[in-house]
Amino acid sequence: MDTIDLITKTFENSMGKEVHSIHKFDNVPNNQVFKIETDSQSYIFKIYAKRDWPENGKLPFVNQKLDDYLAP
Repeated sequence: MDTIDLITKTFENSMGKEVHSIHKFDNVPNNQVFKIETDSQSYIFKIYAKRDWPENGKLPFVNQKLDDYLAP
């Protein structure tokens, strides 16, 4: 299974939405970043190059910042 197929399967199983397209961002240091398009929305899917990254607490912090930004 190639990377795009794996991302598609992982995303669709996790989010319950059908992937219409995936575009890989070039020139991203240390990680792989993809833009995923669905019917209703776009998503960013990031594959980290190191096992110990992101550091503890980073993802909840980013999630909270996004929630704050999107709050009415």
